[in-house]
Amino acid sequence: MPEENLQVPSQQAAAPAAAAPARAVPLKAGGMAVASLVLGIIGFLTALIFIGFLVGVVGLILGIIAMSKASKGEAGGKGVAVAGTVLSGLSMAMGLFMPIVAAIAIPALVSSKQHAYMTKDMVNLKQLGMAAQMYADDNDDKFPDNLSELYPDYVGDIKLFLDPWHTDAVITEDSIDTLSSYTIVPGMTVFKDVNTILIYNLSQMDKQDKVNVYFVGHNVEPMFVNELRERLIQQQHEDITHF
Repeated sequence: MPEENLQVPSQQAAAPAAAAPARAVPLKAGGMAVASLVLGIIGFLTALIFIGFLVGVVGLILGIIAMSKASKGEAGGKGVAVAGTVLSGLSMAMGLFMPIVAAIAIPALVSSKQHAYMTKDMVNLKQLGMAAQMYADDNDDKFPDNLSELYPDYVGDIKLFLDPWHTDAVITEDSIDTLSSYTIVPGMTVFKDVNTILIYNLSQMDKQDKVNVYFVGHNVEPMFVNELRERLIQQQHEDITHF
C-alpha cells in the first residue's frame, strides 16, 4: 500500500481576536443637580433679601439628594450637584447675615450723610454771617433785616441761600426771603451780645432735633430746636423791653 505523504500545516490557524470591552457612557447630570446649581446662583444673587435664604434651602436639599444619587451611580453630574450645594449653602448664610449687616450699616451711612449735610450747612451759615458783617460795616453797624439785602453785592452765589437738603430747589432774587432755607433776625446790630442769635436754618426746625445757628459773635453751633425757640422768644422780649 503506497505511503501517503501527510502534510502537516506549518502554522496553526490564528485564534479569533478578543472583543474590545464596551466603553462606559457617562451619565448626564440629573435634573436635581442642575436645579440645585441654578437655585444656588439665584439665592447667592438675592442674598440681600430674605428670599435668597429660602431659595438656598431648596437648592441645598436638591443638591444633597443629587450628590447621593450620583454616588450610587443612579445619576451623573456629581460636580454640578456639589457646586449647587456649596452655592446654596453660601446663599443661606448670606441670607441670614446680610440683613443684619444691612440693618447696622444703613443707619450708619444715613448718619454719616446727615453729618456731612450739617457740616456743609454750618459753612453756608458762616458765609452768610460774614456777608451780613460786611453789610453792617457799610450800613452803620446794622445787620440786614432780610437776607435778600445781601444779594448780589455781598453774596454772589444765590445757591448759598439754600441748605444742603434743598440744593435742587429753584430760587431767584425775588424769592430769596420766601424760599431761602435760612432766616435772619431783624433789628440786629453789631453791638448785640456775642451770644445773640442772628441767622439760623429755618427749614429744618420741624424735621430735626438740632439746627445750626449763627451768632453775632461770628460762631456757628448746632442748637436744639426747643432751645432755639426759647432763645428767640427771649431775644424778642428783650428787644421790646429795651425800647
